[in-house]
Amino acid sequence: MPRRLRAPRKSPETSALPTTEYAVLGLLCEREMSGYDIRRALEASVGYFWTPAKSHIYGVLARLADQGLATRREVEQEQRPDKQLYRITKQGEDALRAWLENVDTEPDASRHPILLKIFFGRRAGPGQVAALIERRLREEEAFVAELEEIERRLAGQEEHFYGYLTVQFGLARARATVAWARQALGELERRSE
Repeated sequence: MPRRLRAPRKSPETSALPTTEYAVLGLLCEREMSGYDIRRALEASVGYFWTPAKSHIYGVLARLADQGLATRREVEQEQRPDKQLYRITKQGEDALRAWLENVDTEPDASRHPILLKIFFGRRAGPGQVAALIERRLREEEAFVAELEEIERRLAGQEEHFYGYLTVQFGLARARATVAWARQALGELERRSE
């Protein structure tokens, strides 16, 4: 039976925000950024485990500014369109801190298209399912290598300790997927013998 999702707890100062808003507030703690800067920062950091739609970022930034959680200022540019830069406010920092201090988290959404295809794999046949799993195995092995490189860069750097912890989680999950894919391929091979 699926677990029921609980509504996020609301802090007294501000109503709960969607998780993407908190991710953007967290990035704005680092420095003032444009929407483009936020997209790049997401891709290089939390984008490994939290990936909002790129077009969604600009709407998030506008809402944060409208709610007083970030400020917005326009910067004129000579040969490009003017850009808007955002900075977190004290109210935004308070909202982010309240969210971080709340130990309740929403359960991970388990939407894995590959598992849906495998579940209905009887309709495609074992060869097609094996090809699907083999491709996923190659992709996941490449992802493990990428995360291991990030892990090496972050290891032992105090200012990146919390990022290091998230890389450790990503590695554990990716390695588990590699192990599952190898096991599944072995079982498919045994069935075909």
